[in-house]
Amino acid sequence: MGRLFRLLLILGVLGAIAHATFFQESEPGFPPPRRGVPDAFRAPAPPDVFPQRPLPPPSAADPRGIIEVPARGGNAQGTAAVIDSRGVWLTARHVAEGCREVLVEGTDRWVRTRVAALHPQTDLAVLATRGAPPAFQLADGRLRLGQSGWAIGYPKGVPSVVEGQLLGRARLGFAGRMRGEAAVTVWTERRRTPSGDGPLSGISGGPLVDGEGRIIGVAVAATERRGRFYAASPEGMADMIARLAPADRPAAAAPLDVRLDGARAERFGAWAMEARMVTRVGCRG
Repeated sequence: MGRLFRLLLILGVLGAIAHATFFQESEPGFPPPRRGVPDAFRAPAPPDVFPQRPLPPPSAADPRGIIEVPARGGNAQGTAAVIDSRGVWLTARHVAEGCREVLVEGTDRWVRTRVAALHPQTDLAVLATRGAPPAFQLADGRLRLGQSGWAIGYPKGVPSVVEGQLLGRARLGFAGRMRGEAAVTVWTERRRTPSGDGPLSGISGGPLVDGEGRIIGVAVAATERRGRFYAASPEGMADMIARLAPADRPAAAAPLDVRLDGARAERFGAWAMEARMVTRVGCRG
């Protein structure tokens, strides 16, 4: 009896080890938090010269447009940015909606996410992972006409930074596999790195940051012919965060303490993508 008990005990221990080995959830694979951004982004940058007139609030009279969101046709990619280092990511709804599973690219592997929320009107979504790189701070929403912003992401899979100038507001309606209508900000493209003039598809969900590295919008659409791109508005982002369950709601991130101009923003974007603060999103259809 004693020998049988010992045999059963050994088998039980081996079974527990096998279960832990083969069924444990894998770690996210993101780099450990950095001490801070490089000093090269901290020194005072030349001021951005633009009018001081504030961006007016959203209005029913804002110009309207329609974006046709095609049906899922297999796997697709977009961009996401981390807004809480516990593992909260902001992206575009059309990137994450309708996917069998959604992944973000970690340091050495793709990491499965949980879709925490899809906004019913605005083209925004929130993803969740276990852990993440350092987070971006969300801006307070006070934008000024003519100011600069930099969209960071992966158009056509290529790490890129797109500089824009704020023109005003519009309303975008969605047709196809998405429905809804939302306020957006409208930007004219001034330059992109690496240089090119092709479609910006793949940058959808990427953060639009201001001169202090704060997220002021999320890239959602572009019109190649007119050289403009559109971003989810600060009001839309605030509403997205307010809709999250308390456990998924991001804590306020610390300021990155950066001062960006055109040249620095390009280098900052490359650094943020290398650090996986901005990363690719994969949709498995």
